[in-house]
Amino acid sequence: MVNSRTISEGPPERPQRMFDTPIGASVESAGRARRAAQVRLSREAGEDRQPFVCLRTRFAAPERGQARTDEEDLPAQEARPEAGTRLPRPHVFEGRSSSACPASCERAREAQRLTERAALLPKIPMIRRKADFDALARLGRARSDRLLVLRSLRTDRSETRIGLSTPRALGGSVQRNRVRRRLRALVRERLEAMGSGWDLLLIARSGAAAAKHGELREALRSLLERSGIGE
Repeated sequence: MVNSRTISEGPPERPQRMFDTPIGASVESAGRARRAAQVRLSREAGEDRQPFVCLRTRFAAPERGQARTDEEDLPAQEARPEAGTRLPRPHVFEGRSSSACPASCERAREAQRLTERAALLPKIPMIRRKADFDALARLGRARSDRLLVLRSLRTDRSETRIGLSTPRALGGSVQRNRVRRRLRALVRERLEAMGSGWDLLLIARSGAAAAKHGELREALRSLLERSGIGE
């Protein structure tokens, strides 16, 4: 049976702890108390307060694993260069001589030489208007062999104009352009011997794509001779 007196009184009271510091006194460290006493003495003596000055202190180098500070002491003396210092030269492949050149350079030089050589060759007057081609088809005379067809028309011009035709029967664009370059070179060789006052249309047949350069030259010479051009 529970005693009703014990329940009404509640839990027993804890004993209060006693402190050495009196009630109402401030709790501060000994150093702070000394600084406060110095401030009070200076005010009583009438001394002026000195302005706050932040002195730059010298920090030691951080140890390994510590973060570096924003301001550090650096040596004022410039580091001396080490012996045998070598700087790379511009536009030089490391490990190659200055005379070495890749294959792409050789191809570029060869293309440049061909371009300069072509600029020195005489320019060929070309037929470009559709009306001139139609006139050759209607009024011109035709001579042919197994590689080429030559259509010629006499004009009153002071020059001889040339037209080149490379049909799709020769193959793709690479084959057609190759035949065109060969025919242009052959015509340039005989341009002065042809004289003036002619419109000529040179048509390549399918066999011209596989023909050799000498065969094309002989075919052109034979057609010009049969047409009475360059006599």
